[in-house]
Amino acid sequence: MKHLYLISLSVFLLHACGRPLQVVRVEPAFEHEIDRYRYGNPVQSSTNGAVTVEVSYYDASDNYLVFDTEVVNESDEAILFDPAESYLEFPLGQRISAIDPEFQLLSMDLKSVEQARTARTLAWAGAAVLVAASAYSLANGGGSIPEPTTNATVVADLGFQVADAMTFAVLQRENDILQRNWVPAGQDIPGPDNRYFWLDYSFRKTTLRPGESAVGKLLFPRSDDHPQFQVAVPVDELATFNFQFAQRIFRDRR
Repeated sequence: MKHLYLISLSVFLLHACGRPLQVVRVEPAFEHEIDRYRYGNPVQSSTNGAVTVEVSYYDASDNYLVFDTEVVNESDEAILFDPAESYLEFPLGQRISAIDPEFQLLSMDLKSVEQARTARTLAWAGAAVLVAASAYSLANGGGSIPEPTTNATVVADLGFQVADAMTFAVLQRENDILQRNWVPAGQDIPGPDNRYFWLDYSFRKTTLRPGESAVGKLLFPRSDDHPQFQVAVPVDELATFNFQFAQRIFRDRR
């Protein structure tokens, strides 16, 4: 079992060493486009008289860029805002769509079910191997009295090792599921790897009646190779509001 753990640790260390550590900072591309600051974050605002949209960079995770967004309906009719229609656009015209919260929630729930099913299968497989190996060992002379190494004892030892590895894999999968589904306490804001982030903090499809506003977080896949981009926010086919940003990447070169 020791060798199994050493191999797993070596693979993990090699994988970790192969990924450069990077820190991203995003800010408005032009200072004159900053409307105001909110808790240190510069806010950009745009309006066409019927709708006002405000966007500010919030944070970056390992996989996502996160933006605080507010949409205000100043028209006389209800409007529908779908965050999945937003996108990042780069100088050469490439686009990256925002993450659809509904699709993300479905994917996370399906992944939890898949991992739970796999964990259950691993548990039964480990139990079966252990029982079979133990029965084989007993049938071939294994017992409480120490004996020279035989095929039976080798099989029995292998069974225990397999069962131990299975148990470790099951616990790891269960821990992943728990981490993905833990309920935040008080004012804690979970990260994007938690489904409650997508339930309660991401900007989800919303109908705004006249005078109403809605706030939430827009998420886009990280794209560290582009120093400049714009966040484009279409609102119910009425208009697309564009916000220019500059991105700096700090790499750990040690």
